Amino acid sequence: MVQKQSEDVSPTAEARQQMIYDLMSSRGIENVTKEPPTQTEVPKVSISYESLDLDAIAKNFFGGDYRYSGGTYYSDDYTFGLVNNGSVLYVLRSTPAVKAPPITLAMAQDTAERFITESLGFDTDYYYSGTENLGDTVRLDYVQRYGDYFIDNTYMRIILDGKGIVSVERKWLEVSPVEGGTLSIIRYDDALFKAFDAIEKAHFETPLNIELIKLGYGLENTVLGTNIQSGEAMPYYRFYLSGDNYVTVPALKLN
Repeated sequence: MVQKQSEDVSPTAEARQQMIYDLMSSRGIENVTKEPPTQTEVPKVSISYESLDLDAIAKNFFGGDYRYSGGTYYSDDYTFGLVNNGSVLYVLRSTPAVKAPPITLAMAQDTAERFITESLGFDTDYYYSGTENLGDTVRLDYVQRYGDYFIDNTYMRIILDGKGIVSVERKWLEVSPVEGGTLSIIRYDDALFKAFDAIEKAHFETPLNIELIKLGYGLENTVLGTNIQSGEAMPYYRFYLSGDNYVTVPALKLN
């Protein structure tokens, strides 16, 4: 007798994805993103903490009219240097923030981003991630990107008032391609299921929206808080949620 092979009744990726969306919706979690990631691999990259030529930055920033003492560069208007074992660059205006004419978000972004490129001489390898009104000042938050990928454990926080830049704090990484290949990543529907599980365990207040989904990189375990200085980067999915929350899901396909 010829045995009939059993039919494959497992749902397609798209059907499974919709099943998860429906389950999430029943728990007060809605997906409002337009298109999820569809790729199955990402480039291999390595990551290390940013190495800065502070003398060059000082000359560009101050125009040659500055003083230096104990690792700090300063003028009558601004001070800058490195903290946290050299991993974080700070810029601080000498006069504190004072009540000043109001500044709109558009004005703040324009001022901040011109300061990044023109005054500090940095590349535009970032994307805007949020803002917070601090009363007389506004804080803009940026995250490093590599192409379309976010870089975990990076930030640039810029505080402004109506008179201009009050302070900058920047933790950036150097990202380099690794020759010889790509990394396979799990399917989006698998990442979505893991994200749903992470959201449930975090007990975020609902109703809740998934507003953006991005692929990115982090040093292995830095997403969990381990302080690793450099190495080959691991891929992650990040699900940005309403209320300035997010969950991060390992993306590396292990088999």
